[in-house]
Amino acid sequence: MNQLYFLAFRLLPRTTDVFSCIHITINRSVSIAVRKEREIMTTANSTVARSAALAIAALASSFPSIANGAITLTPAGISQGFTLSTYATGFPVDTSTSALFDPSGQGIGPAGITFTGSNVLIGNATGTLYIMPDVDGQAVTGSTTSVSYSHPRDAFGLVSAGGTLYMTQQKVDISHIHISLPPTADPGSIVQINPNGTLNQLITNTSTTTVADPYNIPGFSTIPISDAPTGIVVNPANGHLIVGTYLGQQLLDVNPATKSFTVMRNLASAPDGLAITANAATLYIAQQTSTGDHVYAYNMANIANAPADLGAVSGADGLVLGTGSLANLLFVNTNGGTIVEINLSTLQQTVIASGGSRGDFAAPDPSNASMLLTQQTSVVRLLAPPGGGFVGGAPVPEPATLGLFTLTLTIMLRRNPRR
Repeated sequence: MNQLYFLAFRLLPRTTDVFSCIHITINRSVSIAVRKEREIMTTANSTVARSAALAIAALASSFPSIANGAITLTPAGISQGFTLSTYATGFPVDTSTSALFDPSGQGIGPAGITFTGSNVLIGNATGTLYIMPDVDGQAVTGSTTSVSYSHPRDAFGLVSAGGTLYMTQQKVDISHIHISLPPTADPGSIVQINPNGTLNQLITNTSTTTVADPYNIPGFSTIPISDAPTGIVVNPANGHLIVGTYLGQQLLDVNPATKSFTVMRNLASAPDGLAITANAATLYIAQQTSTGDHVYAYNMANIANAPADLGAVSGADGLVLGTGSLANLLFVNTNGGTIVEINLSTLQQTVIASGGSRGDFAAPDPSNASMLLTQQTSVVRLLAPPGGGFVGGAPVPEPATLGLFTLTLTIMLRRNPRR
C-alpha cells in the first residue's frame, strides 16, 4: 500500500469540539492535507488546533505523492526505432474502488481510449469522459472539454465500430449498491455515446455477481455488485462487441443491433485488456489474478477450448497488436509502468519502455502509426519505427518507399511547372 497515514492525537481540552483523532489519508497530493487543515481550523477556533493542523499539513508535504515517473524507452526500444512522446498530462485519479481493482491503493486515472474524427476520447476512472484534439503536449485543466457520468468507473472502456462509439460502464461504485434485505446492485452496462461524449443510448445491461464486501458495509460480509464490464473490442467478422467482465470473469458477445448479449465463455481469471486480429481468428486477453498475470490467446473458431498461454506479464493490462514490420508482435501496457513486447512466435518478451506509472488500456491511432497508452495521470504516445504500425492504425512507409514517393513527386512537378 502506498497510502501514508497521519494521526494527530488530541491536543485540545475536552471543551473543544475537535475529534479525538484526526485521520488523514494522503494518496494523491498535498492539497488533500491542506483541505483537511482548513477543515480542522474551521472546526476548532483554537490556537492549539490551528498549530496541530498546520503541523499535519507540513508533515504531509514532506512526503512524496504517488510515484508518477515519466516512462522512457529502454535501450531495446530505442534500438528498434520506437519514439515516445507525451500526449496529455494532469488527469485526476480515483481511489474509491481500489479495494476491487487496485490493491496498491494508488488509484487509477485514464483508462479507455478511442478516436473520432480529429479528436481523442479518454475514459477516466473518476467517471469523466474527456474529448481532446489528437495532438501531443496537452494538459487537462478545468476548461478541457469533458462529460461527467456522475460515478467512478462509469466511463471506462471505449471502442469505435466504423465510427459508432461504445463505452463500458462498470457501475461498481458504492452508489450502485442498494442496501436492502436482501441487498441488490445495478448491473454493468454497454452504452453508445455521441462524438461529443454524451450518452446516445443504452445497448444492454450485463449482470451482477457477488464479492467479499470491499466497502465495509455494516452487517454484510459479501455483497452483490456489477460484473464490471471492462475491456471492449469490435469483432471484425460480424461487427459485434466483445466485452470482458472483470468481476464476473466472463467473455460476452454483444450485438448492438439487437441490444442483447450472449456469454461466449467463462474465464478462469479476471479479464482486462483485449485485442483481436484483423481476420478475427485470435482474441488476446490480459487476465489478472492475485497470484500472477498472464496474457492468453483464444482461438475464435473454438472459443470454448483452452487458450494458449503467452506467458506471465506482471500487471498486464492494455493490449495492442503490431502490423507491418511489427507484425507478429503484441504490445502490453502494464500496471507496473512498463511496455512489454511479446513475440507471438517465440513468446520472447522485451521491455521496450520502463520507469512509468500505473498503465491501463492502450489504443492504436487510426490516423498514423502510433498508439496512445495510459499512465496513472497521463497519456503517452508510442510511434512505431519505419514500416511498422499497430492494428487499427496506418503503417509508416519504409524509408525506401518514402524516397521513391519523393522522387516521383519531384518528377511530376518538373513536368508540370506552375503557370
